[in-house]
Amino acid sequence: PLDRDQPNGRPQWRFTVFAQDEGGEGLVGYADVQVNLKDINDNAPTFLQGVYHGNVTENGTS
Repeated sequence: PLDRDQPNGRPQWRFTVFAQDEGGEGLVGYADVQVNLKDINDNAPTFLQGVYHGNVTENGTS
């Protein structure tokens, strides 16, 4: 789980997001993401969902 507190936690988490063209053309893209966690309390973070999905509009601006 995503956590900042020791023994297994850390203040920064990095991962890569992978995107694939829905049209099946074989187009793919990657983006590196860094999440910085603040030390607000000693509780592990909680999320409302186990998995989050998102959509990116074609030719959208960043």
